[in-house]
Amino acid sequence: MPAETGAEVTVRALRDSGEMNTAVDLYRRGFQLKPTDPSFSPRLLAALRDNGGGVLGAFLPDGDLIGLVIGFTALDKGRPYQYSQTAVVDHEWRNAGIGRLLKLAQREQALANGIETIRWTFDPMRTRNAHFNFDVLGARGRWFKRNYYGSSDIGPEAGARSDRVVVEWDLRAYPPERRHREDLPALAWGEHTEAGGEILLGLPADWSTVFAADVDAAEAVRDKVADVLESGLESGLAIVSCVRISQDTAVYVLAREDRP
Repeated sequence: MPAETGAEVTVRALRDSGEMNTAVDLYRRGFQLKPTDPSFSPRLLAALRDNGGGVLGAFLPDGDLIGLVIGFTALDKGRPYQYSQTAVVDHEWRNAGIGRLLKLAQREQALANGIETIRWTFDPMRTRNAHFNFDVLGARGRWFKRNYYGSSDIGPEAGARSDRVVVEWDLRAYPPERRHREDLPALAWGEHTEAGGEILLGLPADWSTVFAADVDAAEAVRDKVADVLESGLESGLAIVSCVRISQDTAVYVLAREDRP
């Protein structure tokens, strides 16, 4: 599988304990874990790989592991789906298409096992991730979880509230129809408006910079975003798109759609 850099990248299941240990190291680096922060064990990865889960790595021709995605099989009222617990790409290989390769390989593996839906969570303030989830993959933001994991204890935002959106990806609907939205209004961060049955919500395009500049102001924006997403998703709307409309601002589109 060629990445956008032109390097040849292979995505496959991790094979042995050495690769499992390398995967743990990649995860710890990717999420900037302190030595005392918990992670997962190579034994857990082996158990997931061999018992209905998925532990896929992106490898360079020399065998270097540069990306990882981990999932397991779950049930919703008897209906199976795969829950994608985590995905991480080596810092030097971000923005090189590795994340897409991993997700598409995860999709292929799930479909081969008779599973047609994958779910995962992400921080709704990360609008770059949101654009990838909704506009590139065609997934939908179905549920909002306020402070899902408790206060974050890892990375540069330790102590922040861990709000999450639960994403649902209908694997049969890929690739998605492209949504060309040139009519999105300029909205202040946390401001929302209703238009044609949709809710449009403004967010910072670069959350890390905003948070680092003024934590209190950033958390006030997070509160406004959480209130809109919580009420919108509880009412049956879904997040269907996230578009960057300026250097500083992105806009979520919430619309009513039937679930697969």
